[in-house]
Amino acid sequence: ETLTSYDAGLKTRFLDNRVQLNLAAYHEEINHLQVFIQSSTQSGINNVNGTTDVNGLEAELTAVPVDNLRFNATLTLTDAEYGRYITTDTRFGGPGPGCDPVTLACNFKGNKLNQTPPYSINLGAEYSFQTGFGTLTPRIDAFFSGKVYFLPDNYVTSRQKAYQLTNLRLTWTSPDSRYRVDAFVNNIENNAVISNDGLQSITLGQQVLEPDNFVYYPPRTYGVRVGVNF
Repeated sequence: ETLTSYDAGLKTRFLDNRVQLNLAAYHEEINHLQVFIQSSTQSGINNVNGTTDVNGLEAELTAVPVDNLRFNATLTLTDAEYGRYITTDTRFGGPGPGCDPVTLACNFKGNKLNQTPPYSINLGAEYSFQTGFGTLTPRIDAFFSGKVYFLPDNYVTSRQKAYQLTNLRLTWTSPDSRYRVDAFVNNIENNAVISNDGLQSITLGQQVLEPDNFVYYPPRTYGVRVGVNF
């Protein structure tokens, strides 16, 4: 596997250093990309014969418009497609969609890379209240992601549709910064979001779709953390 990469970046500060913007654009050409296949009796490493192209743009913005108020935002755009990728896809117990019905060969050229959403966005905001009994800092973070495929065939059953996750946190820090208490709620929407997909093998000859074994991110969770600096 060989990688050729071209990238360019920009970092700037303005408005009396209260705003910082970082920009980066890149292009990668990956030859003979290795892809792990977990499918019935064909689990192992497959090589993508052609060149896999990855184009991306990343932007990071941090702003402190007034004292104690802070905003942050991150945007990632990615266009990543497999090169010439001829393989077999035994998960269907027969010819898969777009595969030759005689040789069972499948060409996944142009399919989206695994675990590579076309976009992701992180947004965050917090404000620190200075009080006589310490500092109180409420914070909100929101994450948005485009559709994610988990297998090279990009089949409809093995993908996570676009989703959003929101986390809330309230932090108290003692005046001497020795004690800290965090109260939090993560995934307040309680969305079921797939993090990975591991296929389960089927009995040979069943001629049915091999079932997906999804792993999910945690559902809505909440709690309190306590910390002490010694």
